[in-house]
Amino acid sequence: MPSTSKSSASKPSSEPELSESPLLRAKLDKLRQLKALQAEAQRRESERLRKIDVFGLLGYVPTAKQQEFHDAAEYDVLYGGAAGGGKGGRCPDRAAPSYNPEMETKVLTPKGFKLIGDIAPGDAVCNPDGTTAKVIGVFDNGPKQFYRVTLADGSSVEADEDHLWAVSIAGARKRRKEAPPLIPAGLRAEDEWNLRVQSRCKIVNTRELQSLMERAADEKVRGLRPHYVQIPLTNPVTLTGVKGRWPVFSPYILGALVGDGSLNGRSVTITGVDEEVFARIAAELPDHLQVVQRSGDAGRCPNYSITRRAQEGESAVTLVKRDGLYGCHAWEKFIPKRIKVAPVADRFAFIQGLMDTDGHMDHRGHVEYVSVSEQLAKDTQELLRSLGYRATLNTKKTSYTHGGVKREGRLAYRLYIQGRHMDRLFHMPRKSDRVKQFNGGDVEPWHRVVSVVATEVDRSRCIQVDNLNHLYVTDDYIVTHNTRALLMDDLRDCVRNPGIRIGAFRRTYGELKESLLAELSQIGYAGALGASWNGTEYELRFPNGSLLMFRYAESVKDASRRQGGQYQKLTFDERTLTPPDVCSFLESRLRSGRSDIPVIGIRSGTNPGGAGHGAVKTRYIKPTNYGEKIVIDERERTVRFIPSKLADNPHVNPEYAKDLMGLTGKLRSAFLDGDWDVFAGQMFPEIKRDRHVLDPIELPATWKRHNGVDWGFSAPWAVLWAAVDEDGRVWVYRELYERGVGEAEQAQRILAAEADGENVASRFADDAMWATRGDAKPIASVYADNGVHLTAAGKGAGSRVTGWQRVRSYLTEAPACPHHRAQGWDTCPKLHVFSTVTELYRELSDLPHATKGDPEDADTTADDHASDALRYLLTNLGTGPEFPLLDTAADQAGDSLQPFGPSMAYRPTEAAHDAAEWWLDDDDGPRPGGTVQVA
Repeated sequence: MPSTSKSSASKPSSEPELSESPLLRAKLDKLRQLKALQAEAQRRESERLRKIDVFGLLGYVPTAKQQEFHDAAEYDVLYGGAAGGGKGGRCPDRAAPSYNPEMETKVLTPKGFKLIGDIAPGDAVCNPDGTTAKVIGVFDNGPKQFYRVTLADGSSVEADEDHLWAVSIAGARKRRKEAPPLIPAGLRAEDEWNLRVQSRCKIVNTRELQSLMERAADEKVRGLRPHYVQIPLTNPVTLTGVKGRWPVFSPYILGALVGDGSLNGRSVTITGVDEEVFARIAAELPDHLQVVQRSGDAGRCPNYSITRRAQEGESAVTLVKRDGLYGCHAWEKFIPKRIKVAPVADRFAFIQGLMDTDGHMDHRGHVEYVSVSEQLAKDTQELLRSLGYRATLNTKKTSYTHGGVKREGRLAYRLYIQGRHMDRLFHMPRKSDRVKQFNGGDVEPWHRVVSVVATEVDRSRCIQVDNLNHLYVTDDYIVTHNTRALLMDDLRDCVRNPGIRIGAFRRTYGELKESLLAELSQIGYAGALGASWNGTEYELRFPNGSLLMFRYAESVKDASRRQGGQYQKLTFDERTLTPPDVCSFLESRLRSGRSDIPVIGIRSGTNPGGAGHGAVKTRYIKPTNYGEKIVIDERERTVRFIPSKLADNPHVNPEYAKDLMGLTGKLRSAFLDGDWDVFAGQMFPEIKRDRHVLDPIELPATWKRHNGVDWGFSAPWAVLWAAVDEDGRVWVYRELYERGVGEAEQAQRILAAEADGENVASRFADDAMWATRGDAKPIASVYADNGVHLTAAGKGAGSRVTGWQRVRSYLTEAPACPHHRAQGWDTCPKLHVFSTVTELYRELSDLPHATKGDPEDADTTADDHASDALRYLLTNLGTGPEFPLLDTAADQAGDSLQPFGPSMAYRPTEAAHDAAEWWLDDDDGPRPGGTVQVA
């Protein structure tokens, strides 16, 4: 049927074209004008925001290198990267002729003070909050300028220029018009201490500490009230004490005897009038001893003897002798070591015995202790500091009258004592009842810093502890603290880009609290910019709608909580400490749903070392040739590395600069230029490309071949092929390292990689490949179905640490193999890696020590897949390389390397070397002798 409809094209239009409609044209014109006005307003607002001096409002003056970071327009920028850094104690070279252990920094451990050079990962150290912390890292910072920091009570410590301190500034509360921050009652002692420090302290380095001291001195000269610098007292530190085998006096009795006892006669006696003292002594005496009052002259203090009830049991004199105090006159007394390192309760008991008998509390609540023994005064000062008190020592001359003549007495040593909980110094009510709070409880007792003086340039070492406050106790019981450009950059972007969402990340909440949040609190939570702080959500909101969110992400599970979030900028503080897969996941959250809000990209700050060291080195360091060029990654994003070196720091003194400039080789690269091949916490610093890596050569077919297999799908799957020579050396000649490959295809690829006739004797694999789940076949069975038969590597308790130690033993030197002997080498490593095996070398050189758990283990969040495969392989190769000893040297072989024969070491003749010395067990290096080619 013909259509009755007519096309619109054939029908004349009675209406004008839309573009010819005057009304519509007017509306379109108005819309264009409105958009133009909006664009102009937005441009002006953007221009206005860019003119706001955000840094000036916050009191931040960036260095030239920091300004370069702030000006960077690239998508992905890494800032920092110098090796070592910060929080250092003095650790001089012990091999130097001028070495003096008194110059080395001491760190307090539960067993007493220990030189910082003897501190190792896994050691326990005392935290000033009263707990103990485990050392999770020991880092050498190279040469640094050191300063002597002296406090008002005479205590002092040397620290390097970058050492961090928790300090309070006197007068910061406007002459006490503002109330101190409220500390809730009922907290644990350590929580109370940490809250006080957190709410009343800020973090500065030693150079900044010196500047604050100079400011206070200038204020004093100008007649102003000085803003003195103070650091917190410790809580009573936790010590474990020493266990004696024989009976001794209790701490309280010993304290009373040291205070008012006579210890150099045929019996032990003590004077006093307070019944409470002698009642406690009697209660704490062994059953066979008793306190007996002796007849005394009228008007003089009663005298008491400690005697035996019968002849059985040890006498009081014997017990005093055990502490080395018998025969001491008043000016010779001291505090035995067992008391100095005793638990807190015992140290307090000794102090109570000492102060009950010989201490003084006046009507104002002021406490002092006076002794004519200099050693006893200094020992008491040390003991009080360990209990969290400030004890200032000074001297005074004494006199006495004899026969009507005034005579000069012995010099007296006076301790003036201050601190919280002064009542704990006394057991006797007559004195403890007069105790008053320090300054009426309005302010805390602090250590006041009186000087910060430069001393010498010396080697620096710092330790990292697992306590959230990162603090430890050093010389004289002084508290020392274990990121500003990143935070300032975020704050400026929030002001300049209305509506932007920025995520600032650290690995853990504790690290976030001690770094970015601590910095934020010091600038008043950006109140000068109109920002408002939400302490529950850890978010900083700006009047223009921008939001800066502070988050932690230690695992992909933590990061996945942000899966629905959107960020236009990501900030990673100490990026190498964050596992690489966490950073990758968070990067997928970078996007913008609005055209007027730009995606800025990624900003990171870090130093070498940590789980992400290898990933950061691969992304930023090597491609940019250590910051010399900007590169474009596979996703067309610009990547830049801005290294911070010595010359970029205007505060470094000339002596320190000259000292660093004088270094050579890798030391210079590490300490001066920031060498990412040498970093603190490196698991295998002994691996060297010029020793362990060689170009591929033909390996004899007679050498047994083995596999090491570490399974993975999302994480890399790694397979290594290794040949074992006649001496037991291992030659790793091939690897597979891939993601997203199923188990059946993995087995097929293993077989495809092998040459015809290549016979692999054994394939050692991760025990997890035999695990079952539901009806699914174990991965090892799937491998077997495809022609690859595996042997479980054996992952029992402690196998990881044992395996890593086995890897380390193969990295050491031994008599040279024929290949390297032909090149003139006397020794070579027991492990050789072909230059084509790139992932294994990368992982071994970049693998860090664990920062949690066993410090001898590797960090399981770092790339360790090929390293694990090597560990499985080496652990199962029997006893390892062996080098038989011959009585005489065989003729040296020619230059030919085919076929490879066994390398053997020979014992030198007695004329060449003393035979007895030769057979000594010496692990410090190869034994003397040569290597030979045996036909």
